[in-house]
Amino acid sequence: MKMNSIISSLLGFLFIVSCATTSPKAEKAAYVPKFDYTPPEEAMKDTTGISFGLVSAHYSEDQPWVSVWPFTQFSNNMELDFQELLIARGFTVKGPFHAVEEMTYPDKKGCDLVLSPNIEVTLDLQDTKYEEVINLLGPNSYRLQGTAFIGGRVTLPMIESLTGERMWLKSIDLPQTSVKWVGEKKYKTIPGSADLSDPGLTTALGPQMETFYNEVLETAWKYLHPEEMAIINKQSKELRARKVY
Repeated sequence: MKMNSIISSLLGFLFIVSCATTSPKAEKAAYVPKFDYTPPEEAMKDTTGISFGLVSAHYSEDQPWVSVWPFTQFSNNMELDFQELLIARGFTVKGPFHAVEEMTYPDKKGCDLVLSPNIEVTLDLQDTKYEEVINLLGPNSYRLQGTAFIGGRVTLPMIESLTGERMWLKSIDLPQTSVKWVGEKKYKTIPGSADLSDPGLTTALGPQMETFYNEVLETAWKYLHPEEMAIINKQSKELRARKVY
């Protein structure tokens, strides 16, 4: 009787452990950054008489993280919002083009200035350490955590469309900020480096990237003022006349 009691207790314990280890663990919902800018005001269509060729917002360096979400969404949405911003300022827009080199001669001749937003983002993962995840019914796994330092800048070079000469340049700094992150991806062995697409990392970076995004577009709105652009456009026309285009 005593032996049966021990066996029953052991089976009950194993059942409880089995349920505890196989039940799905609720994971923190991934933060989805909102990369969307609405201009504070909107001018009447084509009120400035200035036409912009717009080159897609692009990363200046081919770093591994720029091909990973949310960095891809950051640049893709910025392309659309720069177009909306210019139109709201009263300019006409041709494009966006993938690169200046893709613009045909009629494209260049049909616009006054070309704007080509250039994104530089640095990402440095420090104090990265692993945590062993215990699994009573199978092999253990590992996940990473640490501190991510993210910063950079966005430059706004503007050229005369036909000569390619630079007429204007502004830079928007993105001060480096530290973000704590805890990975969600599980590894079978101790990893040598973090997977940049780890949901735990991208979720942690999302809010700061959203802040950066808004700062860029809000500052660009102030820089691309119609009165200053009228001066730049006048200078570009004088340059084009001297070059006999």
